[in-house]
Amino acid sequence: MIEVFKTSLTTQQQAHLVEKIINESLTHVKMSFDLEDIDHVLRIQGEQFSPKEVIIILGRNNFKCEVLSD
Repeated sequence: MIEVFKTSLTTQQQAHLVEKIINESLTHVKMSFDLEDIDHVLRIQGEQFSPKEVIIILGRNNFKCEVLSD
């Protein structure tokens, strides 16, 4: 499963923080960031994770996050 999110992340430091936080909560996921994109994209790939869980994790850390629809 691959899910793409629109986020409020703007810096590499924020991306590194979010990567660390997500890796603590979700195991066996790969993620990438495209902060140059207008939607500050976060892509997550893994077998067992919930997009809602990702949104909650980022929200708890004061970042906005929503599933980016096609």
